[in-house]
Amino acid sequence: MSPSQSRRRSFEILARIGYGARGGVYVVVGVLALWAAIGAGNRPPGTKGAIRVLLDQPFGFALVAFVTIGLVGFALWRFAQAALDADGLGTSWKAIGSRVGYAGSGIAYLALAVYAGSLPQGSGSGGEDQAIQDWTTRAMALPVGRWLVAAGGAVAIIGGVAMAWSGLSKSFPRWRRMEAAPGWALLLGRVGYLTFGVLVAIIGGFALASALAVDPSQAIGLPGALDAVQHTRYGAPSLAAAAFGLVAFGAFNIAQALWRRVPAPDPAEAARAAENAVHTVRQNVASGSDTGQARPIHPLRGRR
Repeated sequence: MSPSQSRRRSFEILARIGYGARGGVYVVVGVLALWAAIGAGNRPPGTKGAIRVLLDQPFGFALVAFVTIGLVGFALWRFAQAALDADGLGTSWKAIGSRVGYAGSGIAYLALAVYAGSLPQGSGSGGEDQAIQDWTTRAMALPVGRWLVAAGGAVAIIGGVAMAWSGLSKSFPRWRRMEAAPGWALLLGRVGYLTFGVLVAIIGGFALASALAVDPSQAIGLPGALDAVQHTRYGAPSLAAAAFGLVAFGAFNIAQALWRRVPAPDPAEAARAAENAVHTVRQNVASGSDTGQARPIHPLRGRR
């Protein structure tokens, strides 16, 4: 095996560990939400609450360490999907939208990894809803912050609807690069993505309402979305359905760790691509200042 193949294989393994860690977290979230639905638990938690529960278990430190490493790996894989187009989506508007979503996902899971890594030292605190409200408060303090929050909410609604629709689509196995997966895994994925998409759309709806009302306290994260489901007309059954859907979503992520196609890039090549992109930008800035024009930028193209 060449050094490049070895690096690619290592990155692939890290990405698969990331899918497994992400899946494990959402399985715990789903189980705790189900516990709340049957009246045996408190308000359903989100991902941060699930990681805190893991820390309280036997061998909790090792579990959280695994989750932290896995979430970092998953974030890096998301960045590879976004910046290097690891999945080969292309540059259509639809593909660019997906890749921007991957970048946002990478940032979110990297932040969650930082939170998980800080828990054993006792420095991790605060819930997801409070964190969302704090960020919303900071955003609304900006000159156009209210509209940024509104745009973020609209994007979340659109993204959530797209995720839910993907779970119903015949192309679901191809979209998720899971053509080799068994039927039961794909069924879990369909249920999971339908559920997760609905919850993301609910979060987006509350963000949009927060912007329209200029009230950051209305913004919510996953715990707030589950709480909103719990307070519908059919509260407990609705929350139980969402809980089962989150367990299915987590289980599908674990299945992705086993069967997903992961065309991992060579980290060294990725670093060189980033260097080339920076060099090209500098050349464009220099030539643009001389001629008033700029040349197109391609991050994977070498220096000329």
